Amino acid sequence: ILHPILLGLALAFVFNVLMAVLEKLLGKVPQLKKYPRVLRTLSLVLTLLGAAGVIVLVLLVIVPKLGEAVTLLTAALPESSQDLNLSLQGLLSRLGVPEETIQNIRAYIDSLTLQIVALLKQSIANYVFSTVVSALSSLVDLIFALIIAIYILADKERIGRFVGRCLRHFLPEEKCRGIARIASLSFRTFANFVRGQLLEAVILGFLCFLGMLLFRFPYAAVVSLLVGVTALIPIFGAWIGGAVSAVMVASVDPVQGILLIVFIVVLQQIEGNLVYPRVVGSTIGLPGLLVMVAVIVGQG
Repeated sequence: ILHPILLGLALAFVFNVLMAVLEKLLGKVPQLKKYPRVLRTLSLVLTLLGAAGVIVLVLLVIVPKLGEAVTLLTAALPESSQDLNLSLQGLLSRLGVPEETIQNIRAYIDSLTLQIVALLKQSIANYVFSTVVSALSSLVDLIFALIIAIYILADKERIGRFVGRCLRHFLPEEKCRGIARIASLSFRTFANFVRGQLLEAVILGFLCFLGMLLFRFPYAAVVSLLVGVTALIPIFGAWIGGAVSAVMVASVDPVQGILLIVFIVVLQQIEGNLVYPRVVGSTIGLPGLLVMVAVIVGQG
């Protein structure tokens, strides 16, 4: 029951980081400054359009390229199997292996290739189907959460005053001030953390793009966008971005797909140990060393 409410609060918190910046910038326009409600509405609409634009950009850029890569990969597997068969046949013939044994090995490799292609297609179809079903089942919750987030963002000061009155009605004044201090500190810290995460994702995507251009990897722009976006997902984001990127590059050149995994692992280590502590530490007001210690201890 509370899931859409909690999700709405989370969305409102994240959107508010961008909306506060837009409201501050648009507030410098004298005509808008005279009409606070218009300023708030315009900032909210621009924030929602920006979030929707990022989602649409990711879907339009990454999804077609990923589908193309999977199609190329499944189409190239039989040909690669044939090349492997020919190379293996030549090697086994030079080693004096009987022709009948060689033919059995070739038949086994052909059969295994067909099974892998079928399994790959079935796995992709099942994943797409389960993702669509999951998205549709969560659609109602997401719509309610979005509506709740819009209500909160449109009238956040009034909601804050209402919560303050409720607290003062049931709790002593000293406790209310303590709760207000904690809430204010938490908001500032997490807002700065979100800004740091966004900045760190941009830096990671840019470094990935430069590295892929330098080492001449295919799909440089698409992979860099994917790596930057998935970097916003805690813990699993790096693995998701790396795996999907490797599939895309492997569809063009399998060796480069393996090399890309090595490149992304090295890049993630540099980013996680050098860039991340400094960027996030500076945004939340902590030295990079303390952020590094927190990451190491927390991960352990």
